[in-house]
Amino acid sequence: SWRAPVIVVATSLLLCVMQSCLHRMWEYPDVDPQSVYAEAYPLTLGEQTFESLEAEVAPFLARQQPTAAARETAELYRKASDKLRPTDDSLKSDFVRDFSQPLAFADFTEFQQRWLQEEATVLETTLTAARREDCSFWSEESFSRRRYPEFIQEQAALVIASALQMEAAGKVEEALDRLQLALNISRHLGSDGGAFSFSESRKIAISVYAQLRQWAGNPQVTAELAERAVSIIRSHQQSLGSLTVMNVIEHRVIRSWLARFDSYAAEAFSAQAILYLGFIHHLPGEQ
Repeated sequence: SWRAPVIVVATSLLLCVMQSCLHRMWEYPDVDPQSVYAEAYPLTLGEQTFESLEAEVAPFLARQQPTAAARETAELYRKASDKLRPTDDSLKSDFVRDFSQPLAFADFTEFQQRWLQEEATVLETTLTAARREDCSFWSEESFSRRRYPEFIQEQAALVIASALQMEAAGKVEEALDRLQLALNISRHLGSDGGAFSFSESRKIAISVYAQLRQWAGNPQVTAELAERAVSIIRSHQQSLGSLTVMNVIEHRVIRSWLARFDSYAAEAFSAQAILYLGFIHHLPGEQ
């Protein structure tokens, strides 16, 4: 009879799907966050109650309904990013990556010095955005969507480079002001608490911290300036969300997408994103 092989095949397929769902649910709690976000500086999660977690996440969720001022700041960053001149991608990468170690302006390559001069307009617009208090990259016209500047790392690198240029000219206090603005970019980028901002904002912070170590060794830096630098670092670290916040935000965002997948995803996401969300949407184990 044909029924017996059909039952065997159907049962096998059902068992495979169930096994996959169970395996995924068992696997996820064991993911090592530091292996996923290796470039983020170490964070201690510790024990948290539900109430304390909700209190920590609340400010980041509130930014999903951004104020007009916060949206204007994000738009300034995007405008500056759009103005960046095309350059060789490897040179851009080198320009950004170099700042993860302490540098002096004298160490800059000819390309880096020239790029800093050519992108003066981009730098000024980025500085204007960095001086503002509030920023939110949540999109006003769609739920749970964020629009980040394409070259935010390069924008931060320009700000850091200009700080080193000021220090080389003997303007150590102005250099500290400029490095503080670079940390403001990190704070703005980390303002939504999501996965991308968790990683990218800390890349900027790591670069700024490295240059602050170099700056602190300048003989012109006074004790008062050094104390101010320490205060700036503490304030910046307190402004960023923890790994726990990031996980909660991303969990809620993805579930929001899934809840409206049929009516929204096809027109709002790339083909790759639709495939990913569709896979989760149609498998309860993945949800």
